[in-house]
Amino acid sequence: MTHHERMAEYVENHLKAVWAANQEVVPRVAARIVTAHLNGHRVYAFGSGHSHMLVEEMYYRAGGLTVVTPIWEPALMLHEDPQEASRLEQTPGVSETILARVPLQAGDVLWLISNSGRNPLIVELALAAKAQKVYVIALTSLNHARAVTPRSVTRDKLHQLADAVLDNAGDVGDAGFRVEGVTRPMFPTSTIAGAVLVHWVWVEVARQLAEAGHPPDVLASFNVDEGLIR
Repeated sequence: MTHHERMAEYVENHLKAVWAANQEVVPRVAARIVTAHLNGHRVYAFGSGHSHMLVEEMYYRAGGLTVVTPIWEPALMLHEDPQEASRLEQTPGVSETILARVPLQAGDVLWLISNSGRNPLIVELALAAKAQKVYVIALTSLNHARAVTPRSVTRDKLHQLADAVLDNAGDVGDAGFRVEGVTRPMFPTSTIAGAVLVHWVWVEVARQLAEAGHPPDVLASFNVDEGLIR
């Protein structure tokens, strides 16, 4: 098998694992989002570091829905200072800045995206949401989360607090593809697997909305004629 064939097999097998691991939870998550949306509640999404890219996948995306309210925090997105972003997500109390401007209410839904789910920031957000009777969806790696110790003051991890867990089936440390002559593994899978899970949920949300007589608006690309901004 060639190097490229091994890499293709690695990705294919990983996505098959993601599909198998989430067959039951995706329709349940979608149903909760549909209920919240039809009852006028908000669906929020947050991730720090590279996880914030999956929030981008939910927002203003061709082929996506207009349901999500993203929670942005530039200091946690890596483009300003990646080391500081990593420090902040590991620092207790940082969540208070975010929660002060996000009006979570009972009946809302909150996606929390974290590969390890071990850091204070993501755990504090989950605890605050649960206290407000907000439905928490975790998108995480159960393999990674179960292999590491929690850093939160409460000793919780995200997957232990969430109402529903979407498992990206990733390896501990995210990267898992071995290249001959290279010490550390490469090809982190959390982004590709996370994007599959995100869009799988939104397709299921759209299907359930249409089935209920409320077909959603689906965004068109701005680079096709029907998607032109006029």
